Amino acid sequence: MSYLKPHVVAKKLGITTSALRMRRFRCTEDIDYIVTNKGRVMYDAKSLEAHINSFSSPPNVGKSIPSVTTSDAFGSFDDHDPRSKNNIKTKGTHESRIKDHRYMHSIGKINQKRIDDKIKRIRIQKEQQAKANSELKARMTEERKHGTPLDRRERDYIFWTNPNSVGNYWNSIEDYENSKKKKKFEPIY
Repeated sequence: MSYLKPHVVAKKLGITTSALRMRRFRCTEDIDYIVTNKGRVMYDAKSLEAHINSFSSPPNVGKSIPSVTTSDAFGSFDDHDPRSKNNIKTKGTHESRIKDHRYMHSIGKINQKRIDDKIKRIRIQKEQQAKANSELKARMTEERKHGTPLDRRERDYIFWTNPNSVGNYWNSIEDYENSKKKKKFEPIY
């Protein structure tokens, strides 16, 4: 006779070990078990198989519950978007649901507002980009006429210094020396 530990039985039945313990406590356990001298419970493997075979569970027991987006609240799945992720059937596109009275009076209004806001935001961004580009072109042509460079280059900020000679690379050596001195405390009164 072979025996199984409670965690194996619980896994096969799709319940927790605490549920098995409560079954034993309530005397509703159909699977034969023994209690060892140390107080451990061991289940009979043949009895477990007979219990499992006595009824057939639906194939979707223990599967995840479909989300709200795949429910049939607003109609069938015939017009779902085939480009959706992982080939999961979701509700149809907003455009296909516009004529549905129930959809448009629930979440359809919000979706339509989001779509309109997004279109408006993109249009404003394009207008701002076009305006900035036209201003930049105008500024470039103006600066080319006067001969001033539009953008400063590295040579405008970097210049060669001789590492072998000590030079004054700031405006005044006195200002530099004075900045290193400790400031004296002068009372207000």
